[in-house]
Amino acid sequence: MNYQDFLASKKIDATYNPIEHGEIHDSLFPFQKEVVKKLLKIGRAAAFLDTGLGKTIIQCEWARHVPGPVLILAPLAVAQQTIEEARKLLGLEINYSKDGVRNGKITITNYERLSLFDLSEFTGVVLDESSILKGFMSKTKQALCEGFANTPYKLACTATPAPNDHMELGNHSEFLGVMPGTEMLTRWFINDPAHVGAYRLKGHAVGPFWEWVASWAACVSMPSDLGYSDDGYALPPLTINTHTVTSPLLEGGDGELFSIATVSATDIHATKRLTLDERCERVSELVNSSKDPWIVWCESNLESELLAKLIPDGVEVKGSDKPDQKEDRMVAFSKGEARVIISKPSICGFGMNWQHCQNMAFASISYSYESFYQAVRRSWRFGQNKPVNVHVFISDAELPVWRTIERKSLDHDSMKSGMKLAIGAGKTTETKIDYNPTKKATMPKWMERSNS
Repeated sequence: MNYQDFLASKKIDATYNPIEHGEIHDSLFPFQKEVVKKLLKIGRAAAFLDTGLGKTIIQCEWARHVPGPVLILAPLAVAQQTIEEARKLLGLEINYSKDGVRNGKITITNYERLSLFDLSEFTGVVLDESSILKGFMSKTKQALCEGFANTPYKLACTATPAPNDHMELGNHSEFLGVMPGTEMLTRWFINDPAHVGAYRLKGHAVGPFWEWVASWAACVSMPSDLGYSDDGYALPPLTINTHTVTSPLLEGGDGELFSIATVSATDIHATKRLTLDERCERVSELVNSSKDPWIVWCESNLESELLAKLIPDGVEVKGSDKPDQKEDRMVAFSKGEARVIISKPSICGFGMNWQHCQNMAFASISYSYESFYQAVRRSWRFGQNKPVNVHVFISDAELPVWRTIERKSLDHDSMKSGMKLAIGAGKTTETKIDYNPTKKATMPKWMERSNS
């Protein structure tokens, strides 16, 4: 065995469980057809597709070819969108079940109703917005992995994972039955001494790791990643405006005259409480001065409650609402029956198509870049033909949090670049070893030829 063959033997790819299929529906774009074919070839796969690239139609077409009944799990209100899109574009009937009863070839329900179903009845499962697998030890992640452990065909769909949150990739791999997350960490990662409990890729493992991910996932940010034209997918301008609210002066300690902008969770929440009224009032002034649709994002119940009082024509979607109430209010905004929706990114920030709205305001932010990114992409996505305006209201003490969001945005771009390179590498079976010497070789003195 030569060295090239030895290295090739060390490469690890996912084990496929292919789904036999006929023609892919003509309503899909060429790049979407290629993605569907790859997902069907793998059988237990992930679709990491950026927002607006058609995850819904791709997952419905995948489910159409699965032999036997399929269950689609989706966030609240996304189920209705999926049913309408499948009927309109594919002529495919998907049935909504709220009582745990399987209904026809493809049944769709919400994650909140998972426990009502006998999961052994299904040959295939689709997780829409599968970032719900994010928590390594969360009850939801464990319930999904255990409940569908023996399901032959699985598809997990989400936008490109959170920047450098490699455990989210590990959780997807574990759910799909590719490799346990702990084994993934052992093989390609080391503990990051700069961050307690965090891991980073081994230097030599960056390429092999992303090639392994590409063996069980379709990772696409734009059609050009697969060699297709990006025509029609170039998004309109996105403008992010930050509005800073001055934190009240606090009584200094240890001789300090002014409050110090700290970033601990306790201090941030204290600062948010002190600036609550001013932030919400400034948001409401901006929203009430317009007649256009608005999405207003908040982080706390206090913010949500106050904003609902200050914005008369806004509908509030709270975590304590019953599932049907949440769904009705989200659908009302989708149909234009409500001009303003007020909610948290954790409730309404995933899956919804709100291209009819070009304005949104954040009354507060958190350290979660994924929440911010997903919330913005509810409007700034394929099908949006107007410039999108995002207004972020924060206290001056929260500026370090905002800087973290900006830094994670760059990390996200880096992760997508790694995925793109892996896709390109996966198109060839040749293992290429690049040797780029950087130091000039020198002969030891004792080996030099003597003229004496």
